[in-house]
Amino acid sequence: MSLVRKRRTGLMPGLKAFFYTWSGERPPDDTVGLKPVARTVHGRVDFTWWDSPARGVPPEYFMVDYKGFLKVEKAGLYRFYVVTDDGSRLYVDGRLIVDAWRDQPPTLYVSEEMHLRRGFHKLRLLFYCRYRFSQIKLGWMREGRAEVIPTNALYHTISDKIFVELGEPGLAVEFEILNGPTVKCDYTPCVINTPSEDDYLDARVRVYKEGDLIYDTGQYITFFGGDEVEVTTSS
Repeated sequence: MSLVRKRRTGLMPGLKAFFYTWSGERPPDDTVGLKPVARTVHGRVDFTWWDSPARGVPPEYFMVDYKGFLKVEKAGLYRFYVVTDDGSRLYVDGRLIVDAWRDQPPTLYVSEEMHLRRGFHKLRLLFYCRYRFSQIKLGWMREGRAEVIPTNALYHTISDKIFVELGEPGLAVEFEILNGPTVKCDYTPCVINTPSEDDYLDARVRVYKEGDLIYDTGQYITFFGGDEVEVTTSS
C-alpha cells in the first residue's frame, strides 16, 4: 500500500488561454515580455470569431497563447492538425510540430506522425489574428480517426507549487526529481516548486521514519503544480 497519496490534484480541465494585443507590420514571434489583456480557460480549441474573442480584447490585432497538458490514454502514433486564420504555432513537449506563422485564409495544417507515450504531455498553441474574422481549431488524428481534441484530453494546473503534508511526527520524505535535484521534506507543510505553472515534475519518492527508510515508490510519479500530497504510515 502506498504511503504517498495525492489528497487533492492541481490538475484542472481545459487549456489556459491568454489574450494579447499587438500592432505593426508583423506579429510578435512570442508572448514573452508581453502583458495579457484577458485570460480564461477553454475546454477545447474550436473557434470562429467574427468579433471580439473575449471581453476587453479587440476583434483585430490580437494573439492567444494556449498552455496546458495533453492527456494520452493509449500510447501510439498520432498526428495533430490546426485550421488557422491567420497564423499558428503548435508545440508538443516543447517541440514545434506545426509552424504556420503567416497571414492566410482558413488553412489546414497537419503535423508529421509522432509516437506519444501514455500519460501527460506539455502542449502549447500560439495563434494570432490581423483583421476582423479569425478561426482556430486544434485536433488530432489517431487510429485512422480525426477529431477536435476533446475536453477530457486537455488540462492545466492552478499553481507552480506542490504542497506536502507529513501525517505524523518523525516522518521525512525525499523527492528525487528526474533530471533535477533531490528535495527533502522533514517539516510540514513542505512546498516544492515546479519549473513553472505550465510544467510538472516526475519524482521518485522515499519515505523515512525516525531516519529509517520505510517506503520507496520505486518508480517516477508525475506531480503537478497545486497537488496536495499526504505522507503517512496509516492506511
